[in-house]
Amino acid sequence: MITDTNRLARAREFISRNEDLRQTCIELAMSDWFAEQFATFAEREVKAAVEAEWILVSERLPEKEDGYLVSHFFGSEEMVSESYWNMTQNRFEDPSENYKSMPDVIAWMPMPQPYHPKEKQDA
Repeated sequence: MITDTNRLARAREFISRNEDLRQTCIELAMSDWFAEQFATFAEREVKAAVEAEWILVSERLPEKEDGYLVSHFFGSEEMVSESYWNMTQNRFEDPSENYKSMPDVIAWMPMPQPYHPKEKQDA
């Protein structure tokens, strides 16, 4: 369940902006089981969308060691790179530079899911 009030507000805004989704919510509310299933699905999708946004390092750091996309400065140029969060060292590291510390990271986000082609539907 979404407990963060900002995320909950974003989820409600997302649902209210999407007419098809809002209509589906109304229709599925007729059955408690379907409404609960849909709410779980919608919550998961909204959570994934919220988590796909940039997170400022001043607001929070990753909670697990993993690969992340980071927005950082290279000289005066801002760029996006792949990075690894090292929990022990409490820092982002550059995998292409033998895991040296990556300075000047201003924001991060989880890596996107790999591309999966949609299955062709028979006509």
